[in-house]
Amino acid sequence: NAMDPTTGENYYMQYSQAGLKRYNPDSNSWASMQSLPASVQITRVVEFFPELGGLIVGDFYAGTWLWKKSNNSWSQLTAGNLTSGPSPNTNLMASYNNYGAYNPTSKVMIFGGGNGSNVTFKVDATGKVTRVADSPVSFGISTGIVLPNNKNGNFLGFHHNGNIYQYNVTSNSWQQVGSGSPLAGLNLNNGGHRIGGAILEYGLYIFMTATPARVWLYKF
Repeated sequence: NAMDPTTGENYYMQYSQAGLKRYNPDSNSWASMQSLPASVQITRVVEFFPELGGLIVGDFYAGTWLWKKSNNSWSQLTAGNLTSGPSPNTNLMASYNNYGAYNPTSKVMIFGGGNGSNVTFKVDATGKVTRVADSPVSFGISTGIVLPNNKNGNFLGFHHNGNIYQYNVTSNSWQQVGSGSPLAGLNLNNGGHRIGGAILEYGLYIFMTATPARVWLYKF
């Protein structure tokens, strides 16, 4: 799911389905948007990109797509495992359990990874998608969380190996920048379900874990 930071509207794509739904918090109502016009994997990356006026969706089967809020329409940006189109092909990343994150400072989104994959893609404010430096470890739903670092426009990756990594957008490089990740030792195989988010105004990161049931605040 993803949120429009201006309106607070939430967008949701269901497991194994190409349909898109929007929740309006003002009217407390849901509405169906135009479905993505391609076959999709069971899960995919969905992230709101304000400069592009809508959602970026990265899917192993379908490729990379832009949904425009202004006219409720889709346009394809790259190829996928089941679709032809421009490079790079999203089948370079794992087939599911991928991650995605947008940084409002650098106006860049990165996504990729997934089950055992270190492949990373970047989307810029023109909608150009490129493959960038591979991450040093595999990030995704089962291994770690990648969030924006608004201090410098980069991205921080919190991994279940206990380390914290940073992707530098300018130098196109990853490096370890710390340890003590609150996700240390947690993964989906041992009940470590978790979510994370960035509180950008305060430079804070919040994590919620299911096993153990805890809320963490981290300041980088």
